[in-house]
Amino acid sequence: MFVIIVDFLIKENEVENFKPLMLENARASLMDEPGCRQFDVCFDLEDSRKCFLYEVYDSKAAFDEHLLTVHFKTFDEAVGSMLENKQVRALNLIQGTTLPTWTERYRIAKIGISNYWNAEPVKKWI
Repeated sequence: MFVIIVDFLIKENEVENFKPLMLENARASLMDEPGCRQFDVCFDLEDSRKCFLYEVYDSKAAFDEHLLTVHFKTFDEAVGSMLENKQVRALNLIQGTTLPTWTERYRIAKIGISNYWNAEPVKKWI
């Protein structure tokens, strides 16, 4: 699994404008990209200008596909001027402890359990 960690420092007057754009990008990534397994959006408890993302993809190729999506390009362009800083790190996930998310359950319902268990990314887990 391929992990992306992003740290944003948002301009103080842009935090409330940034949040809905960020949440829509996360939602679209989870719902529309089969290779996106997790997309956590977190805000610092003491400084609301700090946003942290934890994204898990099946592979680097799945992440590269994410970067080409309309929803990501729209988000990236819209928030560029709202940021003071952005740092991105790429990691290999050695072991994860997360249970299947509601998104996985939605995918099961959408494509059927037999199709879900026969999908290549799922075969790697079992």
